[in-house]
Amino acid sequence: MVIIDLEDVKDSPPKFAKKLFVVRISEDTKQGTKFFKAVAESKDLIKGSGVIYSIVSGNIPLTFGIGPSSGDIETLVPLDYEKKPYYLLKVRAVSAPYFDETTVNVSLIDINDNKPVLQDFYMRSEEHTSELQSRQYL
Repeated sequence: MVIIDLEDVKDSPPKFAKKLFVVRISEDTKQGTKFFKAVAESKDLIKGSGVIYSIVSGNIPLTFGIGPSSGDIETLVPLDYEKKPYYLLKVRAVSAPYFDETTVNVSLIDINDNKPVLQDFYMRSEEHTSELQSRQYL
């Protein structure tokens, strides 16, 4: 009897399920909240050949972080719809020497968090008199 033991080699690139993911989160999402998991699959079976994740563009100013081994995207700072209503994050998954990229469109949901402010406010009032005068009836 002959036993042949085959070992896998790193020859399969990581692959995201889609090239674009759309995520909507409220602008009042707490700092440090994980709201999306970027996952790229690789067919390689080698131990320790995990996929490493990073945000390579669209994260200006530094607003989001990503877990390098988990792919969890989280908020790093408070969000503000009025300052920036959406972000297009390019996320890269690397399993050296291969990589894949996807775009995560993070759209903020506006909440009513600003009090109304009246500027240059004035009132104009006009007095109207009626053409009909009091009449006395006999």
